[in-house]
Amino acid sequence: MMLRVHLLCETDRFGNPHGSGQIRLLRPFSHPVLAESFRMSSGAEFPRDGVDVVLVERGWRADATLQSAEALVTEIRKIGAKLIYTLDDNLLDLHRGQPWHEFSTDVKRNIVRYFLCKADGVVVSTEPLQRRVGKLNPNVAVVPNALDERLFLGDEDIPLPPVARDDGKLIVGYMGTHSHLNDLLMVLEPLRAVLRAYQGKVEFQMVGISEDNRIIQCFDALPLKVLDTAGNHFYPNFIPWAKRNLMWDLAIAPLEDSQFTSSKSDIKFLDYALLGVPGIYSNVESYKHTVEQGKTGILADNSPRCWKEALTAMLENQCARSDMARAARVYVEGKRILKHCAVNWKDVIIKVAEKTKLN
Repeated sequence: MMLRVHLLCETDRFGNPHGSGQIRLLRPFSHPVLAESFRMSSGAEFPRDGVDVVLVERGWRADATLQSAEALVTEIRKIGAKLIYTLDDNLLDLHRGQPWHEFSTDVKRNIVRYFLCKADGVVVSTEPLQRRVGKLNPNVAVVPNALDERLFLGDEDIPLPPVARDDGKLIVGYMGTHSHLNDLLMVLEPLRAVLRAYQGKVEFQMVGISEDNRIIQCFDALPLKVLDTAGNHFYPNFIPWAKRNLMWDLAIAPLEDSQFTSSKSDIKFLDYALLGVPGIYSNVESYKHTVEQGKTGILADNSPRCWKEALTAMLENQCARSDMARAARVYVEGKRILKHCAVNWKDVIIKVAEKTKLN
């Protein structure tokens, strides 16, 4: 009989799944690769005809408390289902010792710990995260992030890199959530220096990151454009918007090197590659095992000098940018899309359902 799988993605206060839930759960389990293996459902209510496996993501709900998490686990046990907890960030160490941050709080960290301890199996996105959470639950599998080719690779082809603009200006882009603000600040000095040196020839564009005027003012009179997604911030709408609007010649993915960031995945590389944009990435754990230096992207050490040199080299070499964009997309299309990777979830679900060790 086909296994019945229910997804409880992390949601905002309005009940909308975050982008992580779309990428990690909703897109893979709605993919044709898994259609013949599982009957998938999602949302706050369990199906009346029962569930075999329940997947709970990250902090579950914006209003979750430890008591509500305990009640959820009790309900899952009552209906006889297996519990798989999935995590794509080291939320145990995020903003630890920084109580002024809204997330993650001690309450949220306790919820994460509770789910980790109670789960029949845990699925994470990277090996460093596997090592971190393995202290609380030894039954942990790694399922690396993969992107849904149905969103990226439609009928409309994406130029590699974007077609030249009439004004001859080159565009450097950066996209991400507000959690990447410190990463932007880390490369602010070299970024400003390059924008000054190429005044009138290069523009910097941001999507997300921060709309704080104090950050925007850091660029002073330099060419900065903050792009408005026009309401397309939910993941299934954002990717088609990005395909239409991100005409970037080059993208950056700076990342601080810390206990928290060392568990992050290479998701920016996957995004940029399928959008046809060559990238510069911090030479840290998240990227150095994926990005092939000089072939699928540039790895830059986290110093102002290295980032300035990398930005200058990429801006000066159109052929290198084009070659890297093509090579990066070939790699991702061949190894990191759901057409090839969704099956990894099948192996995990079946093992947990059959009470087999994940590792």
